[in-house]
Amino acid sequence: EYTGTKYEEKLYSCGEGPNYDRSCWLNDKDKLGLAFPNLPYLEDGDTKVVQSNAILRYIARKHNLCGETEEEQTRVDILENQAMDFRNGFAQLCYGDFDKNKSCYTEKLPGTLKLFSDFLGDRKWFAGDKITFVDFIMYELL
Repeated sequence: EYTGTKYEEKLYSCGEGPNYDRSCWLNDKDKLGLAFPNLPYLEDGDTKVVQSNAILRYIARKHNLCGETEEEQTRVDILENQAMDFRNGFAQLCYGDFDKNKSCYTEKLPGTLKLFSDFLGDRKWFAGDKITFVDFIMYELL
């Protein structure tokens, strides 16, 4: 939405739990021509993209949100992957043995956040003076 690009969102309704009905997606997914049928997916003309990070990067490339200099692009690459590690750690906390893992996670969290803060430094955005797609990733995570 930041780019102002028009899009049509397609939602698949799975109904009420605990017996979610995924048939609306399962009936559609193999007819879409996706290399790896999965949610979410993006269709942009003849281009079809799956996987959240691939979609983000595709949109970012189209709108010059991947950094302009080699240094900025390298910072984007680093932060994209570090953010994925951070997200995966949180997912393990949420979907694993929460009570067992909570104290270890919360003990490490201040140090992890300090690393992100140090990486940002005195920059306006994580890669430099202009916003990039990893700033949106970090906004979501924090």
